[in-house]
Amino acid sequence: MIDDFSQPTRQSPIAILLIIQKSFKVIVRQIWPFIIIFLVGGNSSSYKGMILPVVIGVSIFSALWAVLSYFKYYFYIKDDELIIEKGVLSKTKLSIPFDRIQSVNFQQNIIHQLSNVKKLDIDTAGSSGNEFSLQALSVDKANDLRDLILERKSKIIEAVEGDPYATPIEQAVKREEESLILDLSIVDLLKVGVSQNHFRSGGVIIAGLIYFFSQLSDLGLDVEGKVENYINEAAFPGAAILLSLLILFLIVSFLISLVRTVIVYFNLSLWRIGDKYKLEKGLITRKETSAVDKKIQIIEWSDNPLKKLFNYFDVHLKQASSVAVRSKQSIVIPGCHPEHVDLLKSNWLADLDDQNLSPQAVSLHYFIRKVIYRTLFAVGVNVLVYYFYPKFFLFALLLIPYQILVSWLAYKKRTYAFNDDVLYVGQGVFGHHNAIMPLFKIQSVSLHQSPYQTRRQLSTLRVMTASGSMVIPYINSMLASKIHDYLMYSIESSHKDWM
Repeated sequence: MIDDFSQPTRQSPIAILLIIQKSFKVIVRQIWPFIIIFLVGGNSSSYKGMILPVVIGVSIFSALWAVLSYFKYYFYIKDDELIIEKGVLSKTKLSIPFDRIQSVNFQQNIIHQLSNVKKLDIDTAGSSGNEFSLQALSVDKANDLRDLILERKSKIIEAVEGDPYATPIEQAVKREEESLILDLSIVDLLKVGVSQNHFRSGGVIIAGLIYFFSQLSDLGLDVEGKVENYINEAAFPGAAILLSLLILFLIVSFLISLVRTVIVYFNLSLWRIGDKYKLEKGLITRKETSAVDKKIQIIEWSDNPLKKLFNYFDVHLKQASSVAVRSKQSIVIPGCHPEHVDLLKSNWLADLDDQNLSPQAVSLHYFIRKVIYRTLFAVGVNVLVYYFYPKFFLFALLLIPYQILVSWLAYKKRTYAFNDDVLYVGQGVFGHHNAIMPLFKIQSVSLHQSPYQTRRQLSTLRVMTASGSMVIPYINSMLASKIHDYLMYSIESSHKDWM
């Protein structure tokens, strides 16, 4: 028998363990330097004797708080609303109307999978305060709750704006139609990992090491001095040890990117279900995420030289959301071939025309401005290298032609186009980054001029949506004003709902 959730219901008891885990994560982030001292510090450390009592006290408090939170947390359905009642010291009652719910998503980490439960995320059309999660429900109960919410929501929408001539059976068929768009194989997954931005992983490593050493130095451990002494006493000082560290750094960055890709995108599949996309992915944490057409504001697809070699793009579905959670609302779909990109766009845009577009270039002053700034930066770096590390000055000189090349590529790939239905913007340096959006999704349009642009009668046009902006830089001011007026007219004359 399917539960109608009309009576107050608790989560699975596994939620207690998950609440404890969440509390510990927050606490460990705050006290991890003390844990390092406990593990590597000397016996004379004044902190060492305090660590064990603190950990025991925190563990007991977290366990008690988790149990109380679990027994004080209820949810139920009443009058087409999902109601949450929670709170230990203060009571909170949260009511979410079904017609405001955009999607219901699932997550399963290792604990969820071993316990046969799911985390259920409710995504609404309001502010981030109305978005919430149920930490642990049995698989059957989670599926029943999602199906009930979406079924009730569909009936509400049909009552207001549905097709009066469509029978309930026809409407149900429309809702249940689904097709597989993308299924990422192991080979494709490895290609995605190989072609990732490994410099980003390297930046994370550097930032982590700097933060780690600074925290240990603040606690009195002279780690930097020990590293410096080791380098000075090394058998192969100078350029040899720097080259070795560079090679090691590149290898570690590559492995981190590859492992992260496998963990995040393992067994990825993308489905088209009615008017939404459903993405399933993950090895350790299995996630199921939905993106409704109405909530998607912009579709972006990008590549780099390696992705171009493999003939695929990374696609971003940018959804409407509040500022507080916007970074989490861009659904990333790697390994999409051109036909997948076309299918994603055509399903989303429906009868809108995205073919009759003629990309236009921006002003040459876009290149001039960029190359001035980048060259000045390169000259500054060369001065510092010549003063402090004269042996590497010839290598540093290569930075100047590199910055000129990067500026030129950025200029050549900066394009824009629009018609009566959509706006397109292209950019990139060594790869291509493309973005497209329907004109009726536009929230606002603004014009900007820097002193440099004013003297040359140029302007930058910024088009705002509920999921970010699209920018057309360095175009003729008169043309920019005409485009601005046209886009504003499109907003005011459109009767379509942007979400």
